[in-house]
Amino acid sequence: NASVPLRAADHHNLSSEPGRGDRVQFDLAGEHYLGHSIPLDPNRTKMGRLVLASSLDRALAALHRLQRSVLLTALAACLLAVVACRLVASIIAKPIGQLVAGTRRIAAGQFDSPVKIDRRDELGVLANSFNEMAQGLKERDVLRDDRVKLERDLAVARKIQMDVLPKELPA
Repeated sequence: NASVPLRAADHHNLSSEPGRGDRVQFDLAGEHYLGHSIPLDPNRTKMGRLVLASSLDRALAALHRLQRSVLLTALAACLLAVVACRLVASIIAKPIGQLVAGTRRIAAGQFDSPVKIDRRDELGVLANSFNEMAQGLKERDVLRDDRVKLERDLAVARKIQMDVLPKELPA
């Protein structure tokens, strides 16, 4: 098409060899073309030129599809990684939340509510140790309550004994 303006390509001009031609680029029907312009008669530059060009857009279409595929695959992989991380975090966080709730119950003096975590990993070992500690604290509180009751009973017995005995010893 004689009405399409040709311009020198941004690449190095390779016309130093006779008959080789110049690199050209142009836009036609919404597509970008790259090619070579070769004089038909190297001795007569005004005679005419043969332009051999191909669509850069068509040539790069497969690359653009590949780029889109790579981008979509990377986004899908990132999304999958986020979902997997959230799943793993919830698997770890749930037993920790149960342990926190157990510590609050222990702090409130409720020793009869063990933490129920059925796992064979470190969190399971921690839960079992926590439950053993709660049982030990319960036994300690029972012993303390028994000691307080015994001391109170002894104090009452001492008072009764002191009230029964004469205030002064007979001479």
